Amino acid sequence: MTFSKEDKAAWADSEIMKEFEKIAKDNDILNGPPSEAYEPIEKEEVDWEDEDMGNFEEALENFEEGPSFEEEMHVAYNKNLFSNLTKIAGDFANKSNIKVAYKIELALHKLKNILR
Repeated sequence: MTFSKEDKAAWADSEIMKEFEKIAKDNDILNGPPSEAYEPIEKEEVDWEDEDMGNFEEALENFEEGPSFEEEMHVAYNKNLFSNLTKIAGDFANKSNIKVAYKIELALHKLKNILR
């Protein structure tokens, strides 16, 4: 994308550019990063192995206590089924098919009771 010389000049003289330049001068951005940024990072000797292993074992126990993937998928499928049946019943009710909507709602309540 290219701009005309007039557009570049207008942008360079705009109030926004003046504010950007003021912020850059105030924060000393134009001179690059401070000299500390180029110094090597000192490494500390820390023994993380024992602490990490305890956290890993605790996380593994918590993971094993939770529901299995199949159970989670079954719950998600049931929720999706119930919401779709509710939408279908609402569509039939909107189209003045009250009997069909009522039968779907009854079936939905029976399914919910069975799965509880």
